[in-house]
Amino acid sequence: MITEPSVCVPTITVLVVGGTGETFAGDTRLEVSGLLRAVTDELDERFECRWVGYPASYGPTPRTRGISYERSVEVGVESLCRALAATSGRVMLIGYSQGAV
Repeated sequence: MITEPSVCVPTITVLVVGGTGETFAGDTRLEVSGLLRAVTDELDERFECRWVGYPASYGPTPRTRGISYERSVEVGVESLCRALAATSGRVMLIGYSQGAV
């Protein structure tokens, strides 16, 4: 019996950072949502996509309490750094709008 050699498909972790309003404080989702899902849905089996949550705020408004844009970006960077530290192997980063900052 002849068997095909096994093909090792490398896994590349894709960390996805959404834009303003697409994620929120305490967002623990791992499944990608928002506009970037249209991108990650087109990737093949080599890619494992993970959402990076953070309080994506442009700042407080008269009706809502929010954090400043600057603080929101800082927390987003902290969340992304934690996700990177928890990931081994090759990583790709994609972000949209504030998530690209």
